[in-house]
Amino acid sequence: MHSKEPWKVHHLEDGSWVITAKVDGQDARIAECYPSDWSETPANAHLMGAAPELLKACKLMRDHIAKLANDSDFCWRDWPEAYEVDAAITKAKGK
Repeated sequence: MHSKEPWKVHHLEDGSWVITAKVDGQDARIAECYPSDWSETPANAHLMGAAPELLKACKLMRDHIAKLANDSDFCWRDWPEAYEVDAAITKAKGK
């Protein structure tokens, strides 16, 4: 189980990027992005900071797709992107 949301992104004075979350009621660093001079570093930090919300959205989408499949002639196999959503959830869970 990952740290509870929200995760917050901080840009520190030294140029590094840090992601924090509440752990046992206290703010804790859960990730750091280096090097600070790479153009991708801020985007990577913000992507990591959004991870819990993205995982939640993927789960909601998967559940919605499954409901569609149960309520109609819609077939999971008819939507290949559904497999990508499922794979992303599995990867996020470390499996």
